[in-house]
Amino acid sequence: MSDLKSLPGENPVALCANKSFWRAAGERDTVVRALKVAAVVGLVLILINQIDVLIAGGLPPIWKIILTFCVPYSVSTYSVASFKVMQRSG
Repeated sequence: MSDLKSLPGENPVALCANKSFWRAAGERDTVVRALKVAAVVGLVLILINQIDVLIAGGLPPIWKIILTFCVPYSVSTYSVASFKVMQRSG
């Protein structure tokens, strides 16, 4: 396993300030991968966290549904984009 201190982009704040990070985040394959991850993980999280509401025949507040899908989308996008930046700079 490599030492994380030796990897470029080890500082998330500095990485997000990098233009190449945002280019990588907006690339089609990054977006498609993040959407797939968000669909699967978001659905699982909705089922785990809102199963009682769904069983009772209700629907969770829309803001909870949106945020539940935004979190895995953001994590996946960050992971893929930071990996691309590190691969391209190293």
